[in-house]
Amino acid sequence: MPSRRSLSSRSASFFVVVAALFGAGVLGGHIGGCASPPATPTAPTAPQNVAAPTAGLATGAQPNLLFILVDTLRADALGVYGQDKPTSPRIDAFAAGAVVYAHAWTQYTWTSPSYVSFMTSRYARTHGWDYPLTKHDTWRTLDDQAPMLAQVLSGAGYATNAQFSQPNLRKDLAFDKGFDTFTRGAEVGAVRGAVAAIGKWKADPKPNFLYVHLMAPHVPLKPTEASRTAVGAAPIDTQVSYAHWATASAADKATRLEEFRGIYLASVRDADTSVGAILDALDASGLAGETAVVLTSDHGELLGEHDQIGHAGTTAEALTHVPLVLRAPGLAPRREAAPASLIDIAPTLAALAGAPAPAAWQGRSLLAGTTSPLIAERDGQLSVSDGVWKLTEDRLTGRFLAAYDLSKDPSEATALTAEDPAGKDAIAGLAAAADAFRARLPDGENTGVAPTMGASEKAKQVEELKALGYVE
Repeated sequence: MPSRRSLSSRSASFFVVVAALFGAGVLGGHIGGCASPPATPTAPTAPQNVAAPTAGLATGAQPNLLFILVDTLRADALGVYGQDKPTSPRIDAFAAGAVVYAHAWTQYTWTSPSYVSFMTSRYARTHGWDYPLTKHDTWRTLDDQAPMLAQVLSGAGYATNAQFSQPNLRKDLAFDKGFDTFTRGAEVGAVRGAVAAIGKWKADPKPNFLYVHLMAPHVPLKPTEASRTAVGAAPIDTQVSYAHWATASAADKATRLEEFRGIYLASVRDADTSVGAILDALDASGLAGETAVVLTSDHGELLGEHDQIGHAGTTAEALTHVPLVLRAPGLAPRREAAPASLIDIAPTLAALAGAPAPAAWQGRSLLAGTTSPLIAERDGQLSVSDGVWKLTEDRLTGRFLAAYDLSKDPSEATALTAEDPAGKDAIAGLAAAADAFRARLPDGENTGVAPTMGASEKAKQVEELKALGYVE
């Protein structure tokens, strides 16, 4: 593979930054009024795959690629998605020069299956890595049925690096495939690792891919005093836990929800500060003007919708709707109404790198279009949306569960029937798309093996899952 320098001068190169961010909401509504979905429904079609690379926005050079993901970040926690509190000044400034996808979905609503989906550009129905979150003894290593993004980029001549603070991104599950460096540390360590890596790019003859996964908006929430002050969040002694929420009284829920919402938004502000530090490093490298940037997240967080907090067991809109922002040289800033999916990220970065997308990948490059309709899975639910109407079915049988008009009810406060007069035709179209999805993609199975873990490692894993609020 020709080196970066043989393809073009270093000054002709550009970077891709993918920053994963989700926003936050309020009981009974979105925080500050999240941006509305497209006004006119688009006809749902079968998801499409583009195997050939799309022409990049710059010619002659492979870009550096930076993928930043902020865990548990709802779209409407960000100013660019309608948040009225000052949670995201750095991200908002970044988005002002980028393409903002108004209605993007994750394909699974907890981290590990979502990570597998966007890194292999496949739905959970296909990759089969959708083990129950709380049954960690059933988890298996990721098999080799489709290459991960890092493997594709490594094969195209890239140095590959991951800096993260999410404990569920584990080497013993083969989530590090294709990465030369795969380093987990505390949040500040992940940011410092990313900043240090970017500082070395200019002298590196290879193009670089850097994945950064931040955790500030995930419980346990520990926002800084500065961020609490900025968003007006009061300090609290004890956070309400996911598990205890179900047994709390209505009065207690109302009080605790406001507390939880406040420290959640403050934690988003902390994540924004971290993203800002990474973007500052890019500016300091002197290469920001030659850089393409994408922002997104793995899943959102329920903040009272459906009488829940957290991100357990559903495809609720507060969990599926994530921010997705792309900035690249030559790409005019705009707000894009067409729905987009996280499985489109890997084909986009591969296209920018000039690498063919593997045939097994199911997304398509955002430079060529978007994957439609939106599809998300979680446990027993499958949801399909055209960006306006949303249908949720039983994932296995296709039995109707609920429908929503997201243009009028983004918090899903009122479930509609399949015979709703205004949405009957759109809902029927989404049901047909769901049937086509099942027919086109038979149930897959992850054929990995049980990871090898000693007693101390297993005990550590349980403690980490407890800290994340997943097990008691």
